[in-house]
Amino acid sequence: MPANGESADGMTRVSLPARPDLALVTGANSGIGKAVSVALAREKYRLILLGRDEGRLIETQKECNNVCSDAVRKIVAYDLTDTEGIAALTEEIAAACDGTPGVLVHCAGTAPRGYIADLPAKAVHNAIALNTSAFIALCGALLPAMRQSEMGRIVAITSGHALLGLAGFAAYSAAKAGLERIMQSLKAETASTNIEIALISPGLVASGQTKAPECYSDAMRRRQQPPKRTAEEVAEAVVKALATGTDVTLGAKQRIARHLAYWAPGLVRWAFSRS
Repeated sequence: MPANGESADGMTRVSLPARPDLALVTGANSGIGKAVSVALAREKYRLILLGRDEGRLIETQKECNNVCSDAVRKIVAYDLTDTEGIAALTEEIAAACDGTPGVLVHCAGTAPRGYIADLPAKAVHNAIALNTSAFIALCGALLPAMRQSEMGRIVAITSGHALLGLAGFAAYSAAKAGLERIMQSLKAETASTNIEIALISPGLVASGQTKAPECYSDAMRRRQQPPKRTAEEVAEAVVKALATGTDVTLGAKQRIARHLAYWAPGLVRWAFSRS
């Protein structure tokens, strides 16, 4: 890893002096999680790939191992909405990999879209669980070993929808807002340690989660802007966040929106509604 790195906000930061090299990536089946896995393999991390679909995990494993031989130490097909089993799962991972992961990159998520009256309860539960209760369970299982080793990294993917609620995105907005509050708490709880907590806000990324809700009118669909970034660009931001221990917000508009959300939420809501 380079000694210095430039974050996606254009600022040069000094890299942390040491890093854990066993990384658990959730949502590694596809999209951002898959791209992050390949990027970390390129950086010589040892990887544990977690996702729901074993077949797609095997595809990610092959891509990672093509980049760096034997980068993937284990693939885990597991539904993180089953939060009760997460503690036991991490124990199994630690036993199989001769140690607890010192890096967690949480990419797993789902984006149910639709008006509140039409949202299926299970879809809402899954969105909230993946971003809150499952994430807390993962962190709770991994943090003791991070504290003992006196180093660790936790990175999570958020969204501009965490800033305010928009029509058709109630569940997704609530899930990501919850994730951001958890990350703030993690930062406070680990402030006196060498555990670094970083949040990635990528903006619109080319994935199935950026499609307009079915409930949107034709006029609202026409106003929706195309995705601005690829999953690979987000993965590069994750690599930089792991190297520097800092949050990364991609794009000037995203950074401005995050500053304005507190002071002028109406303006941000208007801008988001047109994108």
